[in-house]
Formats: sequence, C-alpha cells, structure tokens
Amino acid sequence: CGSTIGCYRHNSLIPNVKARFPTTTASPAIDSGGPVSLTNVATGVYRATGNIEINASTIQAGKWIVINAPNRTVTIKGDIRYAGGPFTSAEQIPQVIIIANNITIEAGVANVDSWLIAQRTSSTATSGGVIRTCEVAAGDITASTCGTKLTVNGPVMAHRLLMLRTAGAGPGPAAGEPAEVFNFRPDAY
Repeated sequence: CGSTIGCYRHNSLIPNVKARFPTTTASPAIDSGGPVSLTNVATGVYRATGNIEINASTIQAGKWIVINAPNRTVTIKGDIRYAGGPFTSAEQIPQVIIIANNITIEAGVANVDSWLIAQRTSSTATSGGVIRTCEVAAGDITASTCGTKLTVNGPVMAHRLLMLRTAGAGPGPAAGEPAEVFNFRPDAY
C-alpha cells in the first residue's frame, strides 16, 4: 500500500444477481401495457416485455417476487411495502427483488421494501446501471422538488446511485434531516 492514504480496493462490477434468477421466453412476463401492482402478482420470477411501472403495492407474508428486467427501465410510482408479522418462519418474510438496467423512483414515493439492483447490460456498456431516487429535469432541484423523505429497506446495488431527494433542505424543525435512508434488513442475508 505504501504511503497512499486509505488504500481502498473495490470491485469494478457488482455481483451478477440477475444470473441467480434466470428467465427464458417461457418465463411469465410482467406486462408493460401500464402500471402494475405487485399486490396482485403471484410468487415467482418474471421477465419484462418492456419498461415497467410499479404502482403502490403491499407484499403479503410468504410471497416473493423477482423482476428480472436487465434491458429495461423500472419506474416505481408508489410505495412498496411488506406486510407486517409476526412471522413463524423465515419463509413467511415477504421479498421483492427488482433487477433492471435503470431504476427510477418517483417524487411521491416514501417507502420501498425491495432489493434494487441496477446493472449495465454488459461490462463494456457506457450507460445504464443507474438508480435515481427522484426524476427531475436538469437544474430543477429546489427544497420543494422531491421533498418527500425516501426510505429503502433492502440491498441497493448500482453503477451510479443518484440521490436527488430534497427533504430536510428547507427551513424549520426538519431542516437537516436525511432525504434518503437506506436500511440493509437482516432478512436480506
């Protein structure tokens, strides 16, 4: 290491999570015809037929959903919440895994209980692998833009994580509060 301060090492690529949840043309598809609620989706691994929009969803005990959409963009339009316990076994803990080229979370979303994995389509790709905590036009970020605090409960992996929330940026007692909170839940181990 010598006299270099820190001497940190890092992986140049995130783990290939999508390979753990393979899909084929025979795999069930999430329809890209409009926003979908995961509340009504059965347990399983799904492929994408286009970009996906996810509305507010509650994932019940014992249910797990994997969306493997490596060449697509997934937009989260509403809160994704796991139903509460008590649970009597690990199999009852709900789980959602979203794998996409890009993931965008809309401004009004406050809670995402999900793994969020944004992977580039290949190691030589120059774009993709981006998670945006809020979609805004360039230069339009103010204290009121994307002012909802966001909590993500689950692992987050991306080439780039753009944390664009502005909660806590305005005057008053909440000034200085975090705009984004990321919790790595024990059940993700």
